Amino acid sequence: MDLCRITACGESCTGCDKKKLGICKGCIEADGYVPEWTESGRCPVHACCRSHSVQFCGLCTEFPCAKLPGMVHWNPDIVSQQRKLAKMARRRILIRKALSEDARITAELAVLLWPDHTIDKLTEETAPLLSDDESAVFLALAGDDPVAFAQCQLRHDYVEGTKSSPVGYLEGIYVAEAYRKQGIARDLLACCERWAKEKGCREFASDCELTNLESQAFHQAVGFREANRIVAYVRELES
Repeated sequence: MDLCRITACGESCTGCDKKKLGICKGCIEADGYVPEWTESGRCPVHACCRSHSVQFCGLCTEFPCAKLPGMVHWNPDIVSQQRKLAKMARRRILIRKALSEDARITAELAVLLWPDHTIDKLTEETAPLLSDDESAVFLALAGDDPVAFAQCQLRHDYVEGTKSSPVGYLEGIYVAEAYRKQGIARDLLACCERWAKEKGCREFASDCELTNLESQAFHQAVGFREANRIVAYVRELES
């Protein structure tokens, strides 16, 4: 089973006659705007999952919620089915702390998040972090293939909105497109937070650009609260 093709309600569009005939693009491709929900405009199950940044209900931190059976009234076994799917998805992905020899593997993922860098440059920058007691990188692997990473570290200087020091800080997180909406980012973040707690941190922080709405949605979905908004300025000094 290709779990990347599982819809929010636990179905799969693969092999569906409506999709073959072009009547429906498919829930994932159409972002929930499918013929069955023409009156409401969008499938409420799909919309709910996207608001929680997960692919299907079983991966949500609020699963099983009270409204799920009513939203998926056509499937009386929805809770048990979603539970099985979530177990399969999590068993498929292994998350481990990156070792010193994983610098280039990490860089190959990191360059997709920070395209202004080169793999060689990121490898050079990542290598010392993997042996630094105040930083950590976690890798998510599908079989032998790295598909996601999260980088975190301790910050001893003041971090906006915090009251303690040091603070665990999420420096970067990336999940390959085919593996998104499966809860991998949440699991990586949980690893970072556990690491920070083990280092004595009482708070964990992060940031993103004002224009990066996707990243803002992720932070809100996983429980971060917005601390502040800053506009940075610069000007050249006359020589």
